[in-house]
Amino acid sequence: MRLYEVVYILDAALDEAAASTKLEKFHELATVGGGEVSAVDHWGPRQLAYPLQKASVGYYVVAHFTAAAEALPEFERLLKLDGEVLRYLLIINEGEPTSGASIMADLPVRASSDDETTTMRMTRMMRTMNRQMKRRMENLATQPAPRRNSLVREDVVVAWRARE
Repeated sequence: MRLYEVVYILDAALDEAAASTKLEKFHELATVGGGEVSAVDHWGPRQLAYPLQKASVGYYVVAHFTAAAEALPEFERLLKLDGEVLRYLLIINEGEPTSGASIMADLPVRASSDDETTTMRMTRMMRTMNRQMKRRMENLATQPAPRRNSLVREDVVVAWRARE
């Protein structure tokens, strides 16, 4: 018996109760032979990085369970056949349980002095860029206009016309 962790991405149309009943059916099959489910964490609906089977939102669930290795092939076969399971990832768990809170954690709030410093830096950078663009435009205005057809040399054209 080993400890496994599985992450399910289910169809977002499922609510928590429907997802729980579906997962109970899967976990019964996985824990045949004396295994047990130690934790189930519903992360809820989340935006997918790219569409899966024309779905842009998926319902995420993480589960930890102990199971015999012989029960897993049938468990994975049923996961592949189920139409409401968009993706799943089954791994051997060797660390701490995964928590959805780490992904959904709020970003730290910066102090107001940091914001003022950042604003000052951005203003200085924009002024420098404006000066550089102004210089480039002035340089372009003072340069002579390029010839339209720089591949034809005038001396060759004159010599060619002289032969006619």
